[in-house]
Amino acid sequence: MINVIFPIDPSTEFLYNIINNLRMNGVECNVIEIHPNDDSYSNSKILVENLQNKWDVIFLGHGKSNQLYGGESEDYEKKVFINNKEMSIFSGRNLFALACDSSILLKETFLHSGIIKSIGFGALPTNKKEVENNKRLSKAGINDAVIDSFKEVLVKTTSLAFGEYLINKKDYIFLYNYLCLLINKEINDSVLIRKDRILADLIYKMRVEMRLF
Repeated sequence: MINVIFPIDPSTEFLYNIINNLRMNGVECNVIEIHPNDDSYSNSKILVENLQNKWDVIFLGHGKSNQLYGGESEDYEKKVFINNKEMSIFSGRNLFALACDSSILLKETFLHSGIIKSIGFGALPTNKKEVENNKRLSKAGINDAVIDSFKEVLVKTTSLAFGEYLINKKDYIFLYNYLCLLINKEINDSVLIRKDRILADLIYKMRVEMRLF
């Protein structure tokens, strides 16, 4: 059983496969979709504030070191959904934030958010624009094929780790360690099977920047 916050955004649509995979394995998912309009932003925040269950929360979308974004479309630019002063909206819950620079956000709000345990990430480039806007990544030779493979790794490892964690009722330390194990396997497979050092380096960077709080 899990709460999932899912901003509707063409660039992160692939992450819905995580929800599909969990449901296929019998996990109940309460999905809150943030559509690209002002009403949905407001209504979705109210739904998060008024959650009656104590299930964990997964956020699947874009972020920065001081905020999590909502939905986006060609006609609606994404806006702040939760900023760093509002993280107490997750008080009393575990939070898994699959969003760029969420590890910084979680670290800097840890003392006042009331979040029990959380896992955050550094850079998660899932489109060419994000690569071009990052000086380090833009020099790494990352092309569309590498990005597509990286997206597959995100979905696969997150789905498997959460499936094991939820179905077998493990703790968040187990979730973090098991996710690290799965990511390490993907790094090895990228080098030994795919012969793709660039992908391996990108996955390695993901693991190094992932944090448990």
